[in-house]
Amino acid sequence: TAPASSNYLHINTTIPTQVESGGTAISGDDYDGDTRNATTPDIGADEFAGIPADFSAPVISYTALSNTCATTNITLSGVIITDVSGVPLSGGNVPRIYYKKGVGGSWFSQPGANTGGTATNGTWSFTINNADMGGVAGNDIIYYYIIAQDIVTTPNVGSNPAAGLVATGVNSVTTHPTSPNSYTITPTLSGLYTVGSGGDFATLTAAVAAYNNSCLGGAVTFNLIDAAYSGSETFPISINVNANASAINTLTIKPAATAAITGSVSSGGLIRLNGADYITIDGSNSGGTDRSLTITNSATVAPTAVSIQSLGTGAGATNNTIKNLNISTGVATTKGFGISVGASTPGTGGADNDNTSIQNNNITVATVPVYAAGTASSSTGGLDNLLITGNTLNTTNTTLANIGLQLGYALNSSVQLNTITVSTSVSDEPVGISLETGFVSSEVSRNNITQVYTSATGGYGGRGITIGTGTTNSALIIANNMIAGVNGSNWNVFDNSSSMGIAIGALNSTNLTTTAGGISLYYNSVNMAGTYSSTTNCLTAALYIGTGASALNIRNNIFANSLNNTGTGTGSKAYAI
Repeated sequence: TAPASSNYLHINTTIPTQVESGGTAISGDDYDGDTRNATTPDIGADEFAGIPADFSAPVISYTALSNTCATTNITLSGVIITDVSGVPLSGGNVPRIYYKKGVGGSWFSQPGANTGGTATNGTWSFTINNADMGGVAGNDIIYYYIIAQDIVTTPNVGSNPAAGLVATGVNSVTTHPTSPNSYTITPTLSGLYTVGSGGDFATLTAAVAAYNNSCLGGAVTFNLIDAAYSGSETFPISINVNANASAINTLTIKPAATAAITGSVSSGGLIRLNGADYITIDGSNSGGTDRSLTITNSATVAPTAVSIQSLGTGAGATNNTIKNLNISTGVATTKGFGISVGASTPGTGGADNDNTSIQNNNITVATVPVYAAGTASSSTGGLDNLLITGNTLNTTNTTLANIGLQLGYALNSSVQLNTITVSTSVSDEPVGISLETGFVSSEVSRNNITQVYTSATGGYGGRGITIGTGTTNSALIIANNMIAGVNGSNWNVFDNSSSMGIAIGALNSTNLTTTAGGISLYYNSVNMAGTYSSTTNCLTAALYIGTGASALNIRNNIFANSLNNTGTGTGSKAYAI
C-alpha cells in the first residue's frame, strides 16, 4: 500500500486467494490497461497472475426425478457439477448418489459416471440400485441426494440438497441432508376392482383418486357393488388426466347390480372428466342397454350431473363415452345441465373434446339435458366426431326456458334417434334441438321431438329445431326427423315469440336475418296441430327461413300446420313454409 511500491494497490501474487480467477467475465481491460481473462477473470480492478485458493464446495445441479411406475433401477442423468479446483474424474472419491427406501430405511450409495465435460465443469449420471434396498414396489418412497468433493488438500464437500449435511468426503458422511429429494414408485392398476363396502375401494372417491395417481397396466373397470354412493363420497368426483390412458388402457365405471350416485354440487359437475381420456361411464350391468345406474346432482343452483371438460386447445377430454344412465338434477333456479361437454364451467365451449359419445341415456329435469360445444368450427378447437344417439330427453321447468339439445362448434358429428320432450311455463321460448354457431359438416337425423311447449301467456312459442346464424357453408344435413307438439301463446310477427317447427336463422323482433347456409332438409315430418288462445293475430310456421339464408336444399319433407287461434285474434295465420 506504499505509493512508492511498484505493486502499489495491486494484489499480492504470492498469497493464495479466491480473488484469482474468481470473477465474472466483463468487457474492457483492468485499471492498468491489462487485458481481462475472457472466461475466468480476477475479481476487482486488477487482472493479475496469482495463486487461486478454493474454499468453496462443488456446485451440483439437476432436475429432480419424477414419480415412476418402474420397479427397475433408475438412472439420474444430466447432473452438472462445477468447482474451481475440479472434482475427481476417477477413483474412490468421484461424486456419488446416496439413496434409501422409506423414512427409516438404511442409506446406500453408488459412484457416478462422468459423461462429458471437465473436472471443473462436467456432466454426470448416477444409478439407484434397487437391489441394495431389497427391491421396490408400488407406493414405496425413495429418498436420494448427490454428493461431491473437490481435489484440494482438505476437500470441500457439497451436496444437493445440502441443508443438514455433515461430511468430510463423499465416503465419510456423518449426517445426511435433512430434506433429501424423493420420488414415489407409483402403483399400477389393471383389471377389475370392486368399489363399495368390503370392496377393493370403499368409495368411488377413493377409486378415482387411485386412478388419478396410478399407472395403468391395462384396461381398468370399477364395479359399483353398493346400491348408493352419496354421504361417504367427496363431491365433485374429478377424473383427471392419466398419462397412460389409451385405447388399450381404458377406464370403465359400471354397476354390479343397481346403483345410484347422488350429491349436491352447485355451478359444476357432480362427476367431472377433467381433461381425461378413454373413460366410459356405463349404466348397464349386463353389457346391454339396461339403465341400472342413476347419477343425480340434487343442487338447485346451476346443477350439472356429468361434465366433460377441456383443459384448453389440444388438451380436451377425448374418446369418452357416457351411456345407459339415468341422469337428473334438482329443479334449477339458474341454468343447469344433465351432461355438459365444453369447458370447466358447464354450458361454455371447450376446445377439442373429440370423439365423445352420449348414448341411450334417460335425462330428466335438467334445464338443458345435453350441452356440447367447442370453441371454433375447425378441428383445432371444435368437437370432432361428436355422437349423440338414442337418448330420451324429457325436461320441464317453471322458472327457466328449456333446450333439449344445445350444440355448437362441432364437426363430423351425428345427432340421431333421440326422443325429446320440452315444456316450460316461463315467459321464454323452449327449443327441442338448438344448432348454434359453428355446428357444421354434421348430420341431425331420425330424432323424434314429441313436444316443445310453453304455457306462458303474452305471446311465446316453442321451436322444434333451430339453426343459428352459423357458418355460410355449414354442410349440415337435417333429415328424417319427426316434430310435433310445438305450440305456445304465440305472437303476431315471426320473431322470438312465434311457434316454429324448424327455424333457420337468428330471430328477433327487429332483425329477421341470418348468415346460415349450406343446409339440406330432407324427409322431415313437421306436424303443428292443436289450439291456442290469443287476442293478437298470430303467425306460426312449420318451416321458417330468415332473410339472408343461402344454399338451401329443401326437398321431400312433410310440413303441416293446423294451429288454430281460438281467441279473438281471428286473423291469425298458420303457414307450412
